[in-house]
Amino acid sequence: MYRHINYLKKTKKDLEENLEKYLSALKKLAENYRGKVYLFGSYLRGENIGASDIDVLIEIPDEIDRLRVLHEARGLVPNRRIEIHVLNEKDAEIFKKLIKDFRELT
Repeated sequence: MYRHINYLKKTKKDLEENLEKYLSALKKLAENYRGKVYLFGSYLRGENIGASDIDVLIEIPDEIDRLRVLHEARGLVPNRRIEIHVLNEKDAEIFKKLIKDFRELT
């Protein structure tokens, strides 16, 4: 239990210090693939709590290998409390209709 609490404290501090850097890196990665990045979930709605993750969607063209992009994204963002979802355009359109609340990072 204490390990989990320490993990939450450590990752929260990291997010406070590096969130903008991580989001900027993901945005640049998406742009390299002609894609877009969106925030969604409790963080976007302002309903996050101390143990919440930050949900990020990377939308890429259909012909791009999403697992390759996910692997690159994970390499850029060591904090696992940033939950990265990579979807192609067709699947992302369906996903965005389901989640309703999302905001593109510009």
